[in-house]
Amino acid sequence: AQRADDGALQREVLELRSRLATAESERRRMQSVHATRLAEREARISELLQELDETRQQLDEYRGHLRECSEGEADLLRRLQEQEEVNRALEDDIRLAQQQVVEAQSQAAASAAPASALRA
Repeated sequence: AQRADDGALQREVLELRSRLATAESERRRMQSVHATRLAEREARISELLQELDETRQQLDEYRGHLRECSEGEADLLRRLQEQEEVNRALEDDIRLAQQQVVEAQSQAAASAAPASALRA
C-alpha cells in the first residue's frame, strides 16, 4: 500500500513538474511576445517622433514662406498705392493741360474773330 502511495505520489510530482514546465514555457513565450511587441511599439514611437519633427520643420518653413509672401504682398500693395497716387496726380495734370488747351483755343478763336471782322 505504501508503494502504491509512493508511486501515486511520484506520478503526481511528475504531473506537477510537467505542468510547471509547461507554465514556465508559456511564461517565457508570453514574455518574448511582450518584449517583441514592446520593441515594435518603441520603434514605431521613434518613427512617429521623427515624422513629427520633420512636420514641425516643414511647418516652420511654410510659416517663413508665408511671412515672406505676406511681406512681399504688403510691399506690392504699398507700391500699388504709390503708383495710384502718381496716376491721380498725372490725371490732374492732364485735366489742367486740357483746360489750358481749351482756353488757348478759345483765346485764339476770339483773337481771330476781330481780325476777320477787320478784313470784312
